[in-house]
Amino acid sequence: MTPHVSPCERLPADPVAEGAPSGRGIRRHAFTLTEVMVVLVVLAILASLLVQQWNPGLVERLEAGGAAVAADLAYVRGLAVSQATTYEVVADVSGDSFEVQGVAGDGSRIPVPAPAFVPSPDSSRFIEDLSRLPSGPVELVTVQISGPPQQGPPRFRFLPTGTVDPPYGVRIWLAVGQGDARRYLSVDIDGATGRTTVGQVKREGPVQAPSALASATAY
Repeated sequence: MTPHVSPCERLPADPVAEGAPSGRGIRRHAFTLTEVMVVLVVLAILASLLVQQWNPGLVERLEAGGAAVAADLAYVRGLAVSQATTYEVVADVSGDSFEVQGVAGDGSRIPVPAPAFVPSPDSSRFIEDLSRLPSGPVELVTVQISGPPQQGPPRFRFLPTGTVDPPYGVRIWLAVGQGDARRYLSVDIDGATGRTTVGQVKREGPVQAPSALASATAY
């Protein structure tokens, strides 16, 4: 007759003696907190480098800025033609902005109210601040005006005929980004028609003539 054995008696008293693996013999594969932190720091550095080298948002922002400038200029040209009045655009390159002013018969400047589509803290003046565009800030690099270099801030006029003075055209350069991620965009105004054309986003910016002003270049 087989003697009765309780379940507890069936378990080995010493797991090591019965051949069970010892905890001291198992190799640990978990990372320490220090190792995890090092990996996270390296990933953050790589991510920041990638953002600087390639950021599709910069291109869209620059294109939106070019479209905003083109819309402003088309609006000013329309005012000049419809109201038979000369309007002057005065650029502030260091301030990344430009102001539109009316020109009276005696040559004096008249402030122009800001249109509804241009957000401005002072609605009595038409100032387009490119650093405050809804799509994101854009830099006004330079304004190239054909002919002899100007003295003072660059300026040009839309005449009641829709043409531009000086008559040989204007090129406005915009930019976004820094270093290898920097991109440029030109907005051209045809002097004979006053029509505005937005160029393509490029890596290369304007070429400055040594004798030209930083804000107004002959071309």
